[in-house]
Amino acid sequence: MAAVSELILGASASAWQKVGLTVEDQTARVGAVTLRFAPHERGLARWGLAGLPPASHAVTEIDGLPTAAAPASSGPSPENEMGATQLELITVSTTSLLRTADAIEAVTGEPLMSVRRSGDFSVGFIRLGEVLAEIAQSGRASGDHAVFGGFVIVVEQLEQLTARLGPDVISEPRIAVQYGRHIATFRTSAGLGTPVAAMTPPPPQPPTREQEREWTAMRLAARNGD
Repeated sequence: MAAVSELILGASASAWQKVGLTVEDQTARVGAVTLRFAPHERGLARWGLAGLPPASHAVTEIDGLPTAAAPASSGPSPENEMGATQLELITVSTTSLLRTADAIEAVTGEPLMSVRRSGDFSVGFIRLGEVLAEIAQSGRASGDHAVFGGFVIVVEQLEQLTARLGPDVISEPRIAVQYGRHIATFRTSAGLGTPVAAMTPPPPQPPTREQEREWTAMRLAARNGD
């Protein structure tokens, strides 16, 4: 299986150290993904993919997404003060969900798993190792290529993390769309180079339909301030 094994970030290593990752030689590991810090770059500058078919080893972009073949991470991920265990999701924005998904499949061999639609907004998912690529098509996207958004990191103790870092660095936890989970977003002032959110792990058991309905009602009530 093709897998995201590396991300090049336009950020300083010190910014990520301050929020709790263990940094060595301008890199940090989150689960199976290595973050490489390159302050001269902008945003999420490139992803490195392991396990590509031989014909894709020389690829440099996928529908405009800067791409390179990269080795898979080896050995366990080091412990870190953030409590980060996995880089769960990378967001991609596009004017054509199917165009971008087809381009990713052509390079990686990994197919589009599911699609959700609402009005002019569509979102689909492709599994790339530990990471889900979330491909969002909306009227707010522009151009004939896709662009990286940000990513989501799973952390063991979200409330402890937000309390330690404070509201100037990360938001208060709020109810996530995913059942049983909470999420908080890092402030731009944290200097992480791209939008980053921290999320609690998924619950051990999948929810029933009734539990999903109750969770959605709770989320909407919290969002509306009820």
